[in-house]
Amino acid sequence: MARTKRRGFTLIEVTLAIVIGVIMIAGATLLYNQSKISSGNSRAQAKVLALQQLIEEYAANNQGTYPGIDSVRSLFKRKRPDDYLKSPWGGQIGTDLQQAGDAQARGIADHSKTKSTVAPGDNDPWTQEALEGMNTVATGKPLNKTSYNGGLAFSLNNASTGTEGQDNTATRSIFDVITNVTKTVRGYSLWIYDQQGQYPNFAAGGKPE
Repeated sequence: MARTKRRGFTLIEVTLAIVIGVIMIAGATLLYNQSKISSGNSRAQAKVLALQQLIEEYAANNQGTYPGIDSVRSLFKRKRPDDYLKSPWGGQIGTDLQQAGDAQARGIADHSKTKSTVAPGDNDPWTQEALEGMNTVATGKPLNKTSYNGGLAFSLNNASTGTEGQDNTATRSIFDVITNVTKTVRGYSLWIYDQQGQYPNFAAGGKPE
């Protein structure tokens, strides 16, 4: 009776199968991470636009006057309580923005110009050059990820001094980090921190006339 000879896999075949498996897993992981970031970006933009809509509705009901930071925080928390402390990229927003005892830490950061770290010689902290100073050079490192990631920021514009004030005509040019576009807004500015604490992203505000 003839015996059937069984042939096993060679070392090269096994190695090749492992390599192919590793490549497939790496590719799937990369696609998953890209999809997660893309979804987070979409939610982040929607969150900024939601706050912009609430601010414009407030102005429409108050003779065109934009709200200050305390009113903005209260309004957003009341209208979107489930979204107030959530990061669009998952989890909670940065720890500094969760501490109610801090004047700037109530879910939305106060970003009037006088409270910003600006690169030496820069008059407007929202240009691309100044942002490079704020996010890296001036602080020596990127902003603290755990402090601000996923949080919103708001500021009223003031053309003459850069301080926060009810000047509905003041415009501001903002270099948007994510979209790589400079936007001009009137009256107020808002944006969102990304997962690394960098900003401004998806910048918005009142439309210039």
